[in-house]
Amino acid sequence: MSRHLPDHIVIPIETLNREFDGKLLLALCAHERGFKSIIGGRTEIHRRIADLPSSIYVSKGIRIGNRVALSLLHKLGHLIVALEEEGLVRFPDEAYFMMLDPKTFNRAAILYAWGHDNAELWRRFPAYRDTPIVEAGNPRMDMLRPELRDFYAADVTNLHRRFGRFVLFNTNFSVVNHFIPGFQRFRVAGHAEASKSDEIKSGIHRHKTVLFDHFRRLLPELSAALRPHNLVIRPHPSENLQAWKDAAQYLPNVHVLYEGPVAPWLMATSALVHNTCTSAIEAAILGTPALAYRPVRSDEYDVPLPNLVSEEFDTAESLCAAARDALDRNRKNGSLTEINRRHLDAHIAALDGALSCERIIDAIDRNRARLEARPMPGSVERLFGRFGVLARNVRRAATTRMTGRSSARYTEHKFPGLDEAYVNGRIARLSALLGRFEGLRARRLQSNIFTIGPT
Repeated sequence: MSRHLPDHIVIPIETLNREFDGKLLLALCAHERGFKSIIGGRTEIHRRIADLPSSIYVSKGIRIGNRVALSLLHKLGHLIVALEEEGLVRFPDEAYFMMLDPKTFNRAAILYAWGHDNAELWRRFPAYRDTPIVEAGNPRMDMLRPELRDFYAADVTNLHRRFGRFVLFNTNFSVVNHFIPGFQRFRVAGHAEASKSDEIKSGIHRHKTVLFDHFRRLLPELSAALRPHNLVIRPHPSENLQAWKDAAQYLPNVHVLYEGPVAPWLMATSALVHNTCTSAIEAAILGTPALAYRPVRSDEYDVPLPNLVSEEFDTAESLCAAARDALDRNRKNGSLTEINRRHLDAHIAALDGALSCERIIDAIDRNRARLEARPMPGSVERLFGRFGVLARNVRRAATTRMTGRSSARYTEHKFPGLDEAYVNGRIARLSALLGRFEGLRARRLQSNIFTIGPT
């Protein structure tokens, strides 16, 4: 059965602080091009997906963890296109391929790569079937471009008022310090060799554990070096904040908090401290000094790109001296340096020229015939899809109460909720900066689900 290209586009968001602003921009760009945009929390969208109109669904990933959701979306007649939020700073290639199962990977009618490196990685996957791969970048990087940085101007001013000059430490230890106690994030597909996946999982875990211990021991020395100025620790969205609060409890100039998008924090800070964190790449784009603390190194489990755009330090003493120097100088050039641009060119598209959001919509237009040629599910398959959603909702209602399996608190931590006033305030900011989207507003469809349209 043939299909017409859906006129709705559904844009789910798992982590509010990380994804929302860029994906709201995508929803607005899609509306400009004739689509009816629906945006909201991924959990709520998946819960109600059987009641939403057939759509182009913009998945945030194509790994094994998306298997059930993408299967149900396919049965219900949604066309799937896919970003890969974790495709820029990722596990080693062998480990990454273990997390792809062929059926889920090939659900996508278009794959949106961060850049050339990500695109070539997908082409090397043995189950790749010639799906169009578009080097589109990512909407969250659109928000770091010069023409959009003033979106966060008021937030930056507020951070300076609260913390004065400060150094930011972004953590990246959810493998060993997950929000859900005992939870491990390395989920592999059925084709993965068990002994090899166990070897990689344990190797990553050992390496991260050693680094985690080093960073907690670093805090008193770094706190002393920065005094009387502040150190702000911003844990990864999937991390347990309490571990860092315990490590910093006797350090009065150290603050542990997870709030708002990372961009204004990177604009406001004098320097970023990290280890193998995507925020180092974001800092490089913004011209903020990134300091990589690397007391131990691993050729197998360290990801090179964040370190390439950073100054690297092996000892606590040298890292603390550099952080203090950056704090005293507080000199940021506010733009991507030529050397860092060379490091990033193969990895991130849309640092200039057309926005990532525009490239995503362009690719849908270019591939219209191919999308319409994909077979539609029959009525029986759609019925199974509706029953599948119902069964999944019942199952998740039970498992979210089970410690060690899932957690409603974890979902709320990553996506605490939205209201129309918040969404429309951000639409107004984007409209004022870009001179576009005049008269567009968000209207609440369901809890945490909104449609974008004229006033």
